[in-house]
Amino acid sequence: MITGPGWLPGFEQRLVDNRGWPRSPQLGNPQLAATQKLVLHTTEGLKVSSAFAAYDARAGFFSGGVHPHFTVDPVRQQRFQHVPVTAASYSLKGGDQGGIIQIEIVGFAHTSQDWPPAVNEWLGAAVVAPILAAVPTIPAIAPVPFLGADAGLLAAPWPRGRARISPEAWPITYGVVGHQHSPPDDHWDPGALNIDAILNAATQTDTGDDEMQTLIDSTTGEHWIAAAGKARPLSDPDAWMASWNGPTASSANMRHVVPSLYELVT
Repeated sequence: MITGPGWLPGFEQRLVDNRGWPRSPQLGNPQLAATQKLVLHTTEGLKVSSAFAAYDARAGFFSGGVHPHFTVDPVRQQRFQHVPVTAASYSLKGGDQGGIIQIEIVGFAHTSQDWPPAVNEWLGAAVVAPILAAVPTIPAIAPVPFLGADAGLLAAPWPRGRARISPEAWPITYGVVGHQHSPPDDHWDPGALNIDAILNAATQTDTGDDEMQTLIDSTTGEHWIAAAGKARPLSDPDAWMASWNGPTASSANMRHVVPSLYELVT
């Protein structure tokens, strides 16, 4: 078991097979942008074992293959972590290192719109909530719709895929999106799952995040102190930081993230 930053408690570690190569892909690749997106996938299978077999078959000496950060089974309520959230994983055709955390959900894109409430509630409360708590720079919002098979051509890259976000907009998109939204990819998972129900369960969950933390926008220099669902802007951040030794999170888009996660107070 690996301990340290980026590994979430309560998730069983199922590490990337490095085929004996001394450079382990288990720690992921460096993120090349502020972490601001959570990308959802479906495994297109019925069990985690099938997903693991697919991951292992494509892992190589220098690569993590197609491993995501997490694989979860909402029916059997199983949660696995493969890569720390402090690094990039391997599940997109391009752009894995663009500030993205990835989850593979056991199930099928063509049936995700019919998942029962208990499945969506578990995904929100047991999976998305602790991940967002660990990575507070990802806001609990869905910036674009999740589309199903009836929406037309989805299994094609930008610009033909109807769900795709443009390459220009993708780097400045933040929140929870799907594989179907990634510009260079041609998969349409996770389908038209009920993202509103999942996010509602995630944001109503007590993640234990009552601890005070400082949030910083690295673009504007703005600072906030946040705790228990509320955030207050700091009028003298230099003085505050001179004596602050608690947890701190920084993002180039924090000014957008804070209003989506916290009630602003003065």
